[in-house]
Amino acid sequence: MRGFLIFILVLAILVVGTVLLAPMFISSDVVKREVESAVETATGRKLTIAGDVKITAWPALGAELGDVTFANAAGGKADNMAAMKQLRAELALLPLLSGEVRVAEFVLQEPVINLEVARNGTPNWQFDLPESTGVLDGSLIDELKPTHPSELFERIPGVHQVWLGGDHHTTVIRQPINFNPLYLYLENGVPTRATGFFETNALFDVNIPQAR
Repeated sequence: MRGFLIFILVLAILVVGTVLLAPMFISSDVVKREVESAVETATGRKLTIAGDVKITAWPALGAELGDVTFANAAGGKADNMAAMKQLRAELALLPLLSGEVRVAEFVLQEPVINLEVARNGTPNWQFDLPESTGVLDGSLIDELKPTHPSELFERIPGVHQVWLGGDHHTTVIRQPINFNPLYLYLENGVPTRATGFFETNALFDVNIPQAR
């Protein structure tokens, strides 16, 4: 339930924040698309605004969205986790002058909320988003002709691989250099080393020269 309440707060900020960034002369259809896209990016679920969109600028900056539905988790009994006749959200104007985002009002008119728990115990208010994935194109691998994994992985944003001599290395992703057993290395879905301890040879058996 706490996750669902966080979702409601995030949704309010996304709805009004999108309107805040959109100049007032932009059509309601553009605002509708931006709100739908922002919510889907943040939650991994589809938000559909089938009704009208109304933007207000005074006394508070806000938006009214008509006939809104929010998709359920995959495999859920109901088609939508939430549906409402209207969603209205407003941001207080004065706090915005100091860079503070304060939700002044968030109202769901005639809401229908379907809270479900899957057989595996996962609630539908838990949003499992895919982590960022770095992919190296085969043409880049052919061009680099790497002899050590670091020559490839250093090309992925946020990844740093420290060469320790020979085939030894330590890998860090978006954090300071450390020697903790944080990562699982796989080749064709099969781990190359056991997990649970730090291994400087974790990629020793990976066939880097023939990578594609």
